[in-house]
Amino acid sequence: MIDHNRINELRHMEFGKAFRGYEPKDVDAVLAQVIAEMTELLDERRGFEERLAEYSARSGDISGKEALVGATLLKAEQIAESLRESARRESESMIEEARREASRVLDEAKTVYSRSVQEMERTRDEWLLGLSSVRQDVQKLLAGLSQLEEKWLFLDPDRNRSDEAQETGS
Repeated sequence: MIDHNRINELRHMEFGKAFRGYEPKDVDAVLAQVIAEMTELLDERRGFEERLAEYSARSGDISGKEALVGATLLKAEQIAESLRESARRESESMIEEARREASRVLDEAKTVYSRSVQEMERTRDEWLLGLSSVRQDVQKLLAGLSQLEEKWLFLDPDRNRSDEAQETGS
């Protein structure tokens, strides 16, 4: 692997001299260019590694936040389901209570109606009994009046004739 130590080795490297070898200035120039490019690449690599470390840290934060969001969504779904179930149970309870109350009110109304019918029948029977008693009393009074009238007519026969004359003359 290439690192700064390797670059330092290349900077201080010396080559042996040979008769028909390369021109030392040209070799030094190429080595200088290779060292510069390698240094640039190493610096660029270091920058990438730093950015990668930064992105990794961010990624960890994002992963943590993503996990938190996921857990929050799961909890929200659980709460929503719990609320739906609670609302369903409460509505069923309310409906059942309303049915019981309606049944109680209906039973009470039936009882009141039955008592009212019984009271009406009792009142009618009492009224009819009273009417019958009044009719008997009136019949007795009429019979008594007829007897009195007959006695008066028997006691005063002249008055009977004058009454008849008045009735035919009028």
